[in-house]
Amino acid sequence: MGELRPLGDNLPEECRAFAVELRKLFAGLEVSVRRYAVRRHRDPSTISRFLSGTRSPPWEFVFDLFTDLAAQRGSAATPAAIELVRELHLAAVRTSRSPGHVMEILQVQLAEADREARCSLAYQDALGEVLLDRKHRIADLDVRLNQAEAAWATERARAARWRGTSRTTRS
Repeated sequence: MGELRPLGDNLPEECRAFAVELRKLFAGLEVSVRRYAVRRHRDPSTISRFLSGTRSPPWEFVFDLFTDLAAQRGSAATPAAIELVRELHLAAVRTSRSPGHVMEILQVQLAEADREARCSLAYQDALGEVLLDRKHRIADLDVRLNQAEAAWATERARAARWRGTSRTTRS
């Protein structure tokens, strides 16, 4: 497993902070850049540039890194850790000297909007299930209430008849 080159002195602070976190994630895989590139069907020099901070990767690359690391360790990163890396990634993309940084920012925003849309759909589905369950419970309670009222009315009528017959027998 080859060592990564040291980070350059001319990196913007945002790119440096993101590269440091990306390197920590990558180190957890315990593979070389070349082997990881083969595994993920990527160019090894591109991955090296991602890890050196000279190029900001698309979020998809970072997501794949989290996925591979979870498979390696047997547990996924915490939401807080993922959010930290997401914020560092966005900051690095914004300060990137790459001419394609605007496209990367739009991709990050699109991914975030897609995630929010999926969350909204899941929330909508959950609310729909809860609403349907409530409707069924209300209908069940209405039937039980009507059944109890019918039984009560029958019992009142029976009691009235009993009172009526017991009065006539006493007189």
